Amino acid sequence: MIARTHSHSQRAFTLLEVLLAVSLVVGLLAAAFGFYHQTAQIRHHVGVELELARTVRVVMDRMTSELRSVIKSPVQAGLVMTDTEIQFTTVTLPGMSVWAKAADTEETIPPESDVQLVQYSVYLHETDDGETENWGLRRIAEKILTINAGTDEGRADIEDDLLAPAIKFVRFRYHTGLAPAGAAPGIGAGVSEEGWVEQWTTPDKAPLAV
Repeated sequence: MIARTHSHSQRAFTLLEVLLAVSLVVGLLAAAFGFYHQTAQIRHHVGVELELARTVRVVMDRMTSELRSVIKSPVQAGLVMTDTEIQFTTVTLPGMSVWAKAADTEETIPPESDVQLVQYSVYLHETDDGETENWGLRRIAEKILTINAGTDEGRADIEDDLLAPAIKFVRFRYHTGLAPAGAAPGIGAGVSEEGWVEQWTTPDKAPLAV
């Protein structure tokens, strides 16, 4: 009897092939991670820009609403308009306490007024080291309780709010409604060709546009 022997050839991965496969996997994972990281950064930056745009829109809407209700100031120096600061007297809706009935509460109902002095400017805070920090856009609102508000009794509590920390720079300009050649006294200096000025020097009336 003749016994036959069969030779079985077994094929295995060489070390070079294993290293090449591992390198390819690591490269693909690194590329995927880099793409994900870049996408996350882009999404973060877009989110920051959208939030800043939303903040600016809300601030602009609020300032526009208040500027449309500007009245002649019952207090001294109520209208101050420069390129970095704006202060004016405006009217707003009174708070809910104005509708409260004295018989329904034991607490003293505070006086309410629809006239308030509003100021917008960048809040520059000086630290203990003498350095100046920009904290963002600041809004100060003060209720004017009486027309003769020359004393503390004629003024309510002051609301001092850091309105928008993300807004680090503001620049105001004011439209005269006049061409430079026909500018009225007090508005003629520094009038641009479009009729805009950096400083408003006529406190007895408000500009046509801000």
